[in-house]
Amino acid sequence: MPKEQWRLLEYRSRKLLVSNHGQVKWFNKSSGIWVDKKTRTVDGYLATTINYDFVFVHTLVLTAFVGPRPPSLEARHLNGNPQDNRWPENLAWGTHSENEKDKIKHGTNIHKRDQRGRFTPKPIGLNSRIFE
Repeated sequence: MPKEQWRLLEYRSRKLLVSNHGQVKWFNKSSGIWVDKKTRTVDGYLATTINYDFVFVHTLVLTAFVGPRPPSLEARHLNGNPQDNRWPENLAWGTHSENEKDKIKHGTNIHKRDQRGRFTPKPIGLNSRIFE
């Protein structure tokens, strides 16, 4: 694993420190300390709140180390692990099609195809019997 590097990124008038290992910190003016607070979404992605704006950590890492998201591209987790926000090992900008192919390759897609190639809902939890 490469050495951890930090970049200064300005997001919504707030200065952030973002690392290539997926760490994000911002300066709290009232307490005078750098804050590192993340939450995990129901899908397993790490996110943080900056000036009341919910932001994915992978977006901040790519923006800091690659540049702003190009039009019509989205963030890809190359190994399928939504909590692995290392760059360049696991993050890249890519098309929606590339991202969907990644999900199928990693088995993280929401829908599966049946034997005829039609999409079918993936059973979830207690309600799985209704899809059988």
